Amino acid sequence: MSYNQSIEEILNSAELAINNTINNAELLETMALYGYDLTEMNIGKSLLETAKDLYNEQKREYSEQYEASEELDSALESIKKLYIRHVKLSRIAFEENPSIWTELGLNGSRKKSFSGFVAQANLFYDNAKTNETVKTELAKLSITEEKLNEAHLLLQNITQLSAKQKKEKSEAQQATELRDKAIDEMNDWTSKFLKVARIAFEDDPQKLEALGIVI
Repeated sequence: MSYNQSIEEILNSAELAINNTINNAELLETMALYGYDLTEMNIGKSLLETAKDLYNEQKREYSEQYEASEELDSALESIKKLYIRHVKLSRIAFEENPSIWTELGLNGSRKKSFSGFVAQANLFYDNAKTNETVKTELAKLSITEEKLNEAHLLLQNITQLSAKQKKEKSEAQQATELRDKAIDEMNDWTSKFLKVARIAFEDDPQKLEALGIVI
């Protein structure tokens, strides 16, 4: 789908031409001679209404996608900050205990990818919550078992928000495809209609103007 006009301009132009023809007896009478009687005009109007509905639906879907993305980004920023703080304190608490470093995944840098981060953070909180030695030492640094549980819940929420964001993205893409198809169908009908109208009213610029055709 590629047009010189914006989608809004295409819809507005089609609405002007179709509605003005239907509501103007003289325009309709003349266009009926060229195959565009009320029945055919209502076909065009139906295509227009479908395109408008799908245009609005696409806008709604993308709005929901943006909201889901913002919600995910905000939650991800919060849990990353908390997790990094817990990792730093854990490295201090267990600097003489390499086995716990391995158990909690404290070695090396933190993963940049979403899936890598979630895997590292899950490893940390899963093992920290079930190791009494870890819980005891972390509690001394104000990382209580309650705080570990809260952080783990935030991490689980991240996974749910990511799934929601992917779902909204897929729905937005599908809505765009449906919108584009509907606008293409409507535009094909309108383009042919206006080409015929140019000939039907070639000696009457006022009627062409009523259809949105500027000479």
